[in-house]
Amino acid sequence: MTKADLMAVMAKEVHIDKAVAAKALETFIAAVSDTLANKVKVTPVDFGFFPVFKHAAKKSQTGVSIDIPTSRVPKFKPGIELITICH
Repeated sequence: MTKADLMAVMAKEVHIDKAVAAKALETFIAAVSDTLANKVKVTPVDFGFFPVFKHAAKKSQTGVSIDIPTSRVPKFKPGIELITICH
């Protein structure tokens, strides 16, 4: 499902204009992105959660002299209800 598909479903299900659905989806994505950027977990109940994991710094294993710095990466872990629906 693409972003456009998701906006179309939102507009149809809630009986709103596609432009309003697009704004709602953009707002949701921005809110989740901003929250994760501040290193805070996002937890839509029953859907799953988006924790931010810290990857430790590493050295190259190929023998080439490069350092890979510490970074933070968002991940998704599905909730029980979503796992049940998909099963």
